[in-house]
Amino acid sequence: MPVAKISYPVLRIGEVSLPGHIDIKVYGPWIPVSISALNQLDKNKEPVTVEGAALIDTGATYTCIDDCVCSQLDLQLSSGKIEMNGIGGQAECLCYPVQVQFAIKDFNIPPLPVYRAPNVKLHSISTVSGSLIALIGRDLLAHFKFTYDGRRGSIEIAY
Repeated sequence: MPVAKISYPVLRIGEVSLPGHIDIKVYGPWIPVSISALNQLDKNKEPVTVEGAALIDTGATYTCIDDCVCSQLDLQLSSGKIEMNGIGGQAECLCYPVQVQFAIKDFNIPPLPVYRAPNVKLHSISTVSGSLIALIGRDLLAHFKFTYDGRRGSIEIAY
């Protein structure tokens, strides 16, 4: 069973350095991912992949992708609409079929399909590594054992 252990870096704010457990508390548990279209229509085109940070959200039912990622991947065929409820209120979102690859060293698992990933505005939410491109919800987390260690500022994901 592949296991990834991620410790969060020291958070630097100006000249102040805060330990990793502050980073995970401030930004939440995030992981590096790459996202691509699940079924690319034009087989003659080079596949496009977008890399960035994904927030692990155990309160989210669905894995969501940022609307900018949808544009970069040129996703055109929606797999339907879904009514989303969150802290920002209620919205109807288009869904797209994508695949998510965890870009974690020595955590070699195949890309995971997400057949109905709602597109939402995430790029305004930042982490230490930059803007978010995805939110990992319980639909993907159901495939893993996930441990959050707030004291040490680390997470562990087992597949």
